[in-house]
Amino acid sequence: MLRASLALVILVAGCAIEPRTKATKEIFVEPFKEAEIELARLDKVVPFPCAPADQPRACCVERPFEGESQRSAKVATVTAPEGEKPVDPKEQEKPPTALLFPERADARPDSGCYLGHCLYLDRSGTKFIHHLRLLVVNREKERVAVPVGSFAVFADAGDRKGPVRLDLLIAATDRSIKIPDVMEVPPGEQRVAHFFYVEKARLSPILEVRWTALVADPRAAADRVVTLRADLCRRYVCEGAPLSPLEERIGRGDLNLPEPGGTRNDWIDPGLSAVPGVGR
Repeated sequence: MLRASLALVILVAGCAIEPRTKATKEIFVEPFKEAEIELARLDKVVPFPCAPADQPRACCVERPFEGESQRSAKVATVTAPEGEKPVDPKEQEKPPTALLFPERADARPDSGCYLGHCLYLDRSGTKFIHHLRLLVVNREKERVAVPVGSFAVFADAGDRKGPVRLDLLIAATDRSIKIPDVMEVPPGEQRVAHFFYVEKARLSPILEVRWTALVADPRAAADRVVTLRADLCRRYVCEGAPLSPLEERIGRGDLNLPEPGGTRNDWIDPGLSAVPGVGR
């Protein structure tokens, strides 16, 4: 959780508070330790470790609906020298960053979420736009819903009074269709929602993200509630990363997206399915 006492982090953030050009993106990632600690030790943003064209695909958060994420175990295994016992990333002085490319999320056996982030300047160059991309994989027998109002991003206000909730500009589908109230994912499918937030006065180096997944349960009087959260800290500069047509549109201040038609085509191209034979 974000804390009110972030003096050290504020000093770090004061060194560079915006992307160097309007065409540059910055990426916040999930830390292995507390965000304040990792950010203070890193003390600067560093180049994005992948090709700029890969940025729109990269996620940094994975959350199962039940149980613990396997992120720590996988990263420890990959970074351990051959023949040596894997080290818990939380015990490392400078833990590595896990970037996920969930193209095969259709093979995921259980329900979960992936979260990606990028930051860019609006067309005027005066506002920071946080773009958070939420991929929800539904392996339940019933639909999963994420209310737009449950998805919230909190930043450090820099006044030691605690976190402040950022203003949501709009939520949209991959096809640039507005999501007015809720993201619904049928059983056996996966869907992506894009959430855009604006930060005007200063760039907070730490974000807290919260959202809720509602799993339908016909046997109960109410949905099963899955509460999810993540901390993100400022980490990468990605020069030359392309702005998607949706990012470009939001950067121009054009929020007049088409209203949903209430069909599957609002989310994905006709005929496509995350799991063959499911959800048609």
